[in-house]
Amino acid sequence: MIGIDVGSNDNFIWFGPMPMLNISNPELIREAFSKPNVFHKAKLNPLTSKCFPGLINYEGDKWAKHRKMINPAFHIEKLKLMLPAFRDSCAEIINKWETEVPKGCSVELDVYPDLMKLTADSISRAAFARNRRFKEIEHHIHTSLCTIINKRKEALEAGEASKDDLLGILMDSNMKEIQQAGGNRKDKSTGMSLQEVIDECKLFYLAGQETTSLLLVWTLILLSKHQDWQARAREEVLSMFGDNVPDYEGLSHLKTVNMILYEVLRLYTPLTQTSRWINEDTNLGKFSFPSGALITFCFSYVHLDQEIWGDDALEFKPDRFAEGISKATKGNNNSYFPFGWGPRMCIGEKFAMAEAKMVLSMILKRFSLELSPSYIHAPMTVIFLQPQHGLIKLVNWVWLKPKKLEKLLRQQGFSGNSYWLLFGDLKDQTSMRTQALKNPMNSFSNDYFSRVEPLRHQLLTKFGKNYFWAGPVPIINISKPELIREAFMKMHEFRKVKMNPIFEKLVPGLVSYEGEKWAKHRKIINPAFHIEKLKLMLPAFHDSCAEIINKWEMIVAERGSGEVDVWPDLTKLTADVISRAAFGSNYEEGRRIFELLKEHNEISFIMLRSLYIPGLSYIPTARNRRFKEVGDQLHTSLCAIVKKRKDAIEAGEEVKDDLLGILLDSNLREIRQAVGNDKDRYAGMNLQEVIDECKLFYLAGQETTSVLLVWTLLLLSKHQDWQARAREEVMQTFGNDVPGFDGLNHLKIVTMILYEVLRLYSPSTHLTRQIYKDTKLGGLSIPSGALISFSMYSVQRDQELWGDDAHEFRPDRFAEGISKAAKESNSFFAFGVGPRICIGEKFAMTEAKMVISMMLQRFSFELSPSYVHAPMTTMFLKPQHDTFQHQQMGDLRI
Repeated sequence: MIGIDVGSNDNFIWFGPMPMLNISNPELIREAFSKPNVFHKAKLNPLTSKCFPGLINYEGDKWAKHRKMINPAFHIEKLKLMLPAFRDSCAEIINKWETEVPKGCSVELDVYPDLMKLTADSISRAAFARNRRFKEIEHHIHTSLCTIINKRKEALEAGEASKDDLLGILMDSNMKEIQQAGGNRKDKSTGMSLQEVIDECKLFYLAGQETTSLLLVWTLILLSKHQDWQARAREEVLSMFGDNVPDYEGLSHLKTVNMILYEVLRLYTPLTQTSRWINEDTNLGKFSFPSGALITFCFSYVHLDQEIWGDDALEFKPDRFAEGISKATKGNNNSYFPFGWGPRMCIGEKFAMAEAKMVLSMILKRFSLELSPSYIHAPMTVIFLQPQHGLIKLVNWVWLKPKKLEKLLRQQGFSGNSYWLLFGDLKDQTSMRTQALKNPMNSFSNDYFSRVEPLRHQLLTKFGKNYFWAGPVPIINISKPELIREAFMKMHEFRKVKMNPIFEKLVPGLVSYEGEKWAKHRKIINPAFHIEKLKLMLPAFHDSCAEIINKWEMIVAERGSGEVDVWPDLTKLTADVISRAAFGSNYEEGRRIFELLKEHNEISFIMLRSLYIPGLSYIPTARNRRFKEVGDQLHTSLCAIVKKRKDAIEAGEEVKDDLLGILLDSNLREIRQAVGNDKDRYAGMNLQEVIDECKLFYLAGQETTSVLLVWTLLLLSKHQDWQARAREEVMQTFGNDVPGFDGLNHLKIVTMILYEVLRLYSPSTHLTRQIYKDTKLGGLSIPSGALISFSMYSVQRDQELWGDDAHEFRPDRFAEGISKAAKESNSFFAFGVGPRICIGEKFAMTEAKMVISMMLQRFSFELSPSYVHAPMTTMFLKPQHDTFQHQQMGDLRI
């Protein structure tokens, strides 16, 4: 065979006595693939038909008939039914790897044989419903398949329901085709014969097994080489699924994983070329080809062409697919052929991609991957492009990586305890916190750090610039305001923590999202917090507060004076507010949701304090079962509310002016605007995402405001002078009237007090972010895999910023606003900073001003003699003991 270079990318070689023309122009490839009746499958060797039987080998009417009958097996709804097959097959390999990779170690494995087994098992389950005889008895393929198919055929003819595997769907489609043709003279050729069904089963196995295993092995190799993309993919997977089994909808929304798979298929297309036989003299572009010539279409050359893909065409850059396949090239659209093109485009594309995404998701949740030092890059082709060697190092993340990170941090001057296998500082943190909470503080002091965060306090005192270990992950403590601002402005580098999937169940929705999904949700939710909409929430604030005030006035009437534990009442008040404001219902109607959320959160807190081990939440302990039960009940309750409201809006009913109504209306507008826009197939939120935002309304709108209110009442009880000044301002502004929106906006003293309370008793004492690639922060080099903890407590108590009285309650420091309250502007982070600043800031501040105003109109407050100062954190900072003494205006004591 002699190659002849004709001075272009398109040339020919001699295949024995026949010229084989090599074509790598994408326009010509598309044109040829759009003429399947002229450019036939090459049949140079009769063995080819035995290796590749069935649909892939047919032409003309026979191909069209088989394609029509096979199509139903690959419809989306049928494909969803295959997911358990993908999951169960992958789980077997993952269990095998977990036994081979001991804790604290990494192990070199040749993953290719395991991935071959995985995909063979997967296609056996998906095609033959767990019947593995086809896989196990390859020497008796025909006999084995005959037995399986005849048994299924007899069952269908006897009236049994067809099975939802590929074979069952194919046979059902075939039988319907034959029945529909009854009485038709053409019916002799209608449907498939037994041999043809057998051939399609063989093709299921070949096309559904080896090509996918190669896609997977090349993907693992490239992710091992490119750790940044591995981290991004893992983050997306954990964000989407947490510790849950991947589902079809979630897999369909994996943008980063999708980009990676597309890029792997570009660089390592399983079929580097394909050949066609010219059936008649024909033109292709400007060329005239004689009948009998062979044409080879070189996919690998097209996929690596720098004129099409850019100067980085040989590099692994998945983000070239960020806007989809059509915009991945420099302008030559449709230059991507891993699944072919035209009428004969691969029928199993969605099947292969869904399987690959499922497998990658499950692997990335449990392992990190590195190339073995002994790995040799040696691609080769047999039929498909495969690695000659597939050694990958599966790293157990509990020892080697932490020790590497520890070394990098110490080199930059950070200090901390040496890493202990698996637990790190978690045991010390738990025991120190338990001990600290046993006793209240000796006296009333706003310096409570050693009580709520004893380990952090000890490390700060001992080391200064420090870090500590949350299991195998180092958490670097940062308290410089300029570094906090820089990090919060770099939201793509410093991302929300995804260490434990339980956290995403605890805090779902907008606050947990990143990238485009965050931007989409923020855009849709924004209208619910506009000023004009916020004004409509005032009746909810007023009515909820009025109920608590009426309760307290009854206590005054009965007792004259007395002690009241205000914390439960304030919790009820803010829960009632969010029920009314979010769902237009009163507290009693929303009580079930609130009680479920409360229990769900309490179980979550317990689980979060434990070491996170992937898969542990699947063990059916009493706690895990209850966690799932409560989660299911919560989902059902919220689903009923959301679906009822959604149906009403779609039926044309007027949108209600509560948070849910505004959110659903905004969401519907977003979806309608995107109709016909291929770029945004996932415009708007789905039902689950709306439910998650409702959970977030409750959590963020209830507990954070209740803790702000309780600390405000506590500090006003302690500082009677500021209580008097606040009351005077409220009475001058409103008298005994209901507070209005404009008046609340002009309450300068009350605003100063609330800011000072948030400075001293910020609901979150620290915010944590995760680093997925080596990143600069100021003069620091933060290694990939570390967590950063930004200490709101430390920066808002720093005497260099706030003065010698930083620990004292001095609201007048905010007399000229937040920007001039400290020596360095922007040192106040109660609501965050940057693009992700709290969307509900105005909502929370308006609600707090309304409640404080209404209470100051009717009551004065004093600390109870039995009050003990004992701040503590669960998720937010709150009092461990909260008993106040109230005094009503007019000298009536309560």
